[in-house]
Amino acid sequence: AAAFLAPPPPPPPPAAAELEADPEAKYRFVAAYKAAGNELFKAGKYAWAIRTYTGAVDALSRHCYPSRERMLWDYFARVPCAQCYSNAALCAIKLADHAHAAALCEHAMECRPEDGDLTKVLLRHGQARLELGEVDAALPLLQRAADKEPTNRAVRAELLRAKAAAKAAAKEADAHVFRHVDLSKSGLTSRREAAAEEAEGQLERAFASLLDGEDAQAAPLFQAVLRSKGSGGPSGAPQRLAASYGAGVAAYNLGRHAESAALLATFFEAKAACEAEGRDYTAPPLGTPLARFYLAHSTYALGRDRWPVAADHLRAYLREVELAGPQRVLNMPNGWQGRAISEGERKASRFRNRACSDEARSCLSETVPWPQDMSLAA
Repeated sequence: AAAFLAPPPPPPPPAAAELEADPEAKYRFVAAYKAAGNELFKAGKYAWAIRTYTGAVDALSRHCYPSRERMLWDYFARVPCAQCYSNAALCAIKLADHAHAAALCEHAMECRPEDGDLTKVLLRHGQARLELGEVDAALPLLQRAADKEPTNRAVRAELLRAKAAAKAAAKEADAHVFRHVDLSKSGLTSRREAAAEEAEGQLERAFASLLDGEDAQAAPLFQAVLRSKGSGGPSGAPQRLAASYGAGVAAYNLGRHAESAALLATFFEAKAACEAEGRDYTAPPLGTPLARFYLAHSTYALGRDRWPVAADHLRAYLREVELAGPQRVLNMPNGWQGRAISEGERKASRFRNRACSDEARSCLSETVPWPQDMSLAA
């Protein structure tokens, strides 16, 4: 076999004087880095290519812009940056480092890719999540890619694989729920009642993990409830509402914006349905404003075409904060004025307080840097 010839090293970042004389030098710099990464990829030097691709973005933001955020507002910079992250994710998939690939795809989404570039990121992110066993995270990513390019064979193949995995996971979840149910002891015991009890127990464990900051442990518990028969039908609507809320919050905390947006949208749809039907449900322990804020931010992260929807959610967040009013932190000792206060209630009260605070409302422009032509005024 012929010896591998390393590509020539890319040029150093342009100096300040060079940038002042030729502002487009920074675009040539990142293009040269990307080209070097492509050559390494073709040669099968995937780890080296990852370092080259990610090094391109890091060097560009460090040497050519006041901040990474400013770089991402430059269309001619963020396009090659998204491509670098996406290509690096493909390299990580080739190395079977799927967790790294998923993280690189999240970085690519921060660059707001468009058209074919967006489809590639969604496909690679979906592949990575699927290999990690995160079927519920993979499905919305691959479905969105399929919606953008319905004839893309690679996307269609991965979407079919994800749907098959989801079906298998649901079947296994049902088998687990009913494995220890003995229907012979009483003719009044129903499988749905047993499933509902199991789902309620999973919800309690899931919210306990969520309040402790253990999002990776909470997410699959919430997803198991969503898949279980105990949350099916009209009587299971309150459980679906709680599970979609918790799963969406956990996904947001884990940086999985597409999954979070889909789940929290489901929560608000289920909440509206329960209210329209007059069905009782338990308010989520961390509060509705928090879910609305997370939905807005996750929607914003999906790309510029989703910004108007994100702005609508933030307006709804401001209205819900006004309706909720100031939220008290439950710091009083247990038994104060005859009231028993659990540690979980204390933790949840802190989340509600932060979500409705003046500080949270004042940091909207920092959390989501809206363009000047998009007002949040209702």
